[in-house]
Amino acid sequence: MPNARMNCFVDTNVLVYAADESNPDKRIRAREWLDALASHNSLVLSPQSINEFYHVSRRRFPSVARRDVLQACEWFLVWCTAALDVHTIPKAWLIEEATGYQWFDCLLLASATIAGCGYFLSEDLQHGRLIDDLKVVDPFQISPFEVFTSG
Repeated sequence: MPNARMNCFVDTNVLVYAADESNPDKRIRAREWLDALASHNSLVLSPQSINEFYHVSRRRFPSVARRDVLQACEWFLVWCTAALDVHTIPKAWLIEEATGYQWFDCLLLASATIAGCGYFLSEDLQHGRLIDDLKVVDPFQISPFEVFTSG
């Protein structure tokens, strides 16, 4: 049985980079992370992640067919194990007060902590910061190998 503390909640920006052909270095690294997390059964998303990915992808990549964006979202649904519900909101309020982060980031962080994740993968938040027992990891500063061998 996988160690829940090794589970990694992936921020929407990493999902978007995995699809972004205009930034090949970040695309490669984001895909490396997603592949590693999926192969370790450690990838965690919430409904918010998938909704944001869909919205951003439709706006940012207008030449990509809608069916292709939907196909990516359907793949992500398998990993949608973190809740976004009435219990997430009060936790997000506490995180917002403690960190000053943007509201939608706080909702994602709350989903990740409630799901028992050990890591939160994002380039938008402070690398190495602890929020409860959740460690923020910038995927462009550290490799999945480094996380899996240190955890």
